[in-house]
Amino acid sequence: PIKPILLSLLAYEFLLGVIGPINSTYANRHIAARERATVLSVQSMVSTVAAAVPLFFIGILSDKFGLNKLLLFFGLGVLALGVILMVTKPKAD
Repeated sequence: PIKPILLSLLAYEFLLGVIGPINSTYANRHIAARERATVLSVQSMVSTVAAAVPLFFIGILSDKFGLNKLLLFFGLGVLALGVILMVTKPKAD
């Protein structure tokens, strides 16, 4: 079971590495040079907070329920949301 986990982690980290240059190229092409630093700074701050807040709560919940139960709960939640989205998906015309 360790190989799929490592492959998933490798794919995730690879995608994180790819997103940076794509985002930077997009910003350089579509944001005026005068405003670019401000926009990139705000984007960086928002992404840092968006990562820190959930991790804070995940830490509290994992202390209370245990990491295995918490990950199982999150996995089942994502699975349930995926099924709901697939069932309620609008039909293509």
